[in-house]
Amino acid sequence: MKTEQASEISSRLALTESGQLWLNQFDEADRRLARDFLSMLTLVSHSEFERAIESLILRRMDEIEGPIALFAVRELSKDCLDSYFKVGCGPDGSMSTDAVTRGADIGSEGRVASFLRNLAKAYPKRLLNHPTIESMRKVNCRAIFMIDDVLGSGSQTSSFLSAMWRDSTIKSWVSLGYLKFEVICYAVSEAGLRYVQKSRVKPNVKYKYFCPTLADIQPQKLKKPLSELFKKYGIKTSRPNLICGYGNIGALMVFEHGCPNNTPAMLWAPHIPKRPWFPLFPNRVVIGDARSVFPPEIVSRDSVSVLLSVGHKRLAAVNPSVFQHPLSYAVLTLLALISKGARTPSSLCYSLAMTVDECNSLLEKCINAGYVTPKYRLTDSGYAELRGAIRTRQHF
Repeated sequence: MKTEQASEISSRLALTESGQLWLNQFDEADRRLARDFLSMLTLVSHSEFERAIESLILRRMDEIEGPIALFAVRELSKDCLDSYFKVGCGPDGSMSTDAVTRGADIGSEGRVASFLRNLAKAYPKRLLNHPTIESMRKVNCRAIFMIDDVLGSGSQTSSFLSAMWRDSTIKSWVSLGYLKFEVICYAVSEAGLRYVQKSRVKPNVKYKYFCPTLADIQPQKLKKPLSELFKKYGIKTSRPNLICGYGNIGALMVFEHGCPNNTPAMLWAPHIPKRPWFPLFPNRVVIGDARSVFPPEIVSRDSVSVLLSVGHKRLAAVNPSVFQHPLSYAVLTLLALISKGARTPSSLCYSLAMTVDECNSLLEKCINAGYVTPKYRLTDSGYAELRGAIRTRQHF
């Protein structure tokens, strides 16, 4: 992970020609907040996305014995009552090459399907690319991995799981303990994760990041003005019913291969004559100069900026390179965030720009040391350490 400030990367969107055109649609009084909103987005490039998904798949492959079937999660017809293996197969019983919905845009599901096809070629004895029931039976398949970029509301993944579960053979294999389901994705929202884990299949879900949402923004005082901004300009778009995105998630993550529909509509809603709003990512497609600002990998947030944003000016005034304290600067930044109301794993991961594993490791250290409770509240010891660091501000 790079140490360049994450907000600086995202703020470059505002400097592109398409970013300037998008910002000019806002009233002058709202333009500063709209520009700040762009700097809050987490931008995920093709290379960062594929490296993360490959790492998650291969790590789980090493932990599971036997062949694994790979499926790209895709949208299925809402009135479909058949199993996935009936609606996804051709007349000869074989699966479509890319397993992409006919007529669908080659964005998220197309990118994932293409990536899975290449990965299966590299590990032909272990990974099966969108196999049929018969193909899985022949090799004694032991797991089904469903791959997606992000679990936003979780409804699409849950529907895909249900379509798989409707197959009687799949049900039989699972009930006998021959087969397990896993969902692997780059990021999840807390709401989407809960929704998928409530499904009858109860899959194991693996992910690298929490998907940041409006609820995770720090400082919290920004949530209300941002909500009002989304509403004021969302109703001017062609998707006024999706002001905060599908499922009212208000996601703040954009992939180079496409902008999720869980993000605010003012970012992506298609332009139509009756609703002359020009989106930054037209119909969820990242095009033109906007593509140039996606970094090769996720960058960490500068601790000083994080502390300033939540009002810890005195602690932020300490130069981290000459900071002397029994606790690391990262731990104190975490304590400062919790003291200002960042009390969910997703908000902490977003504010620190850490992976789930990195953030959990830091939280575990703080809980074991007695600075933080298991419910992410500061203990008396945690407050004492934070006050001590602010008071002493020791230097070399």
